[in-house]
Amino acid sequence: RARALAGLAAAIAAGEVSLDRGPDRAEVRRRLLALPGIGPWTADYIALRALGHPDVWLPTDVGVRNARVEHPDADPERWSPWRSYALLHLWTSLSDPLGE
Repeated sequence: RARALAGLAAAIAAGEVSLDRGPDRAEVRRRLLALPGIGPWTADYIALRALGHPDVWLPTDVGVRNARVEHPDADPERWSPWRSYALLHLWTSLSDPLGE
């Protein structure tokens, strides 16, 4: 992880990757995935948190998979182009002990 973070920091410092909200998400994702130690989950999480992209879905995320057990009929495709908000809602539902 340390190597991946150092590589990401170096790429940002060199201007190879921009985490401003303006860049094209697909291009940023492509550049992130080219960095050692950065996989699809990390690249998409950066799109969600750093780029503020409204349509990020993390199907391999453990929290998402756990939350979907409680909501088996949920269809993330129906939530597009706002899946980031659904994702945050599912994560929040995991921390609500009363299920409210």
